[in-house]
Amino acid sequence: METKVILTLTVKADTKKEFMEFLDKNVPNVRSFEGCSQVNLYFDEKTNEMVISENWQSKTHHGKYIEFISKNGVMQSLISFLQKEPSIKYYEALKI
Repeated sequence: METKVILTLTVKADTKKEFMEFLDKNVPNVRSFEGCSQVNLYFDEKTNEMVISENWQSKTHHGKYIEFISKNGVMQSLISFLQKEPSIKYYEALKI
């Protein structure tokens, strides 16, 4: 069942430029990871808050991606740009 993943991040003001470069390099990798069907990013310049909306085939597929980036160092790099760890919420698609 399709899963919507919503990540909420607050970027450190002094790392914003480097963070955007990091995203340019890494977002294509998310989009091409098995089970990912869509990634959209939204940024509030006033608050340095970002929302990342992702569609995955399942929560398990997203979990495999999180495990992968935790092992290869990408997660640690991501967190280094943030004021605190990102919030991650999962929503299951309803068939109504």
